[in-house]
Amino acid sequence: MVLEKITAFILDEDAQNILVIHHPDGGLQLVSGTVERHEAPIDALRRECLEETGLTVRGVQQLWSEETSLEDVWRVLLEDVEGDGERMLLRGHRVEILEEEGDKVRVQEVEYDLSVHPPVPIRFYAGEAMPGQLSRHVVRHFFVCRAAGQERSWRRCDEGRELCLEWMPLGGEFTLTAPHDAWFTKLSSCLAQWG
Repeated sequence: MVLEKITAFILDEDAQNILVIHHPDGGLQLVSGTVERHEAPIDALRRECLEETGLTVRGVQQLWSEETSLEDVWRVLLEDVEGDGERMLLRGHRVEILEEEGDKVRVQEVEYDLSVHPPVPIRFYAGEAMPGQLSRHVVRHFFVCRAAGQERSWRRCDEGRELCLEWMPLGGEFTLTAPHDAWFTKLSSCLAQWG
């Protein structure tokens, strides 16, 4: 089974600036998220944009999709899995297989501080999953859209973390966290071809 994800390139009304998110441990990123069951990717895009930024987007256009296969012991969760502690391991998150025994798979989610290079592991969460709750395959859908009505920068709370959102000039100097940087490079070449 394949897990679907989205990434949004949110441009301002004049298409001169792109919206980026400063995550406390995640560095500079684009709006991204997991497509819920029975949800179309375009609906996931609208939902994620509203949840993460507070913005309603318009002029949505799908640019491309990429399928990737995770290597070795890495998988993504197809559904929430109960963790060993109070924290659930959430659908869409990447986990490492620690041990397989019968119909139980011991997995671990590693949370990294992506604001430093190289990234540093800062938290580990473990739990048990069944093989059918895991996948190697991810399809990511990339969209460009427009939004307006916000200040140059603002703050939002998402999953208990304060995010700082900011409009950055498309041709400006800023560095996104991997793999967001590669996605942005691909977007830039798309925009240049259309320009």
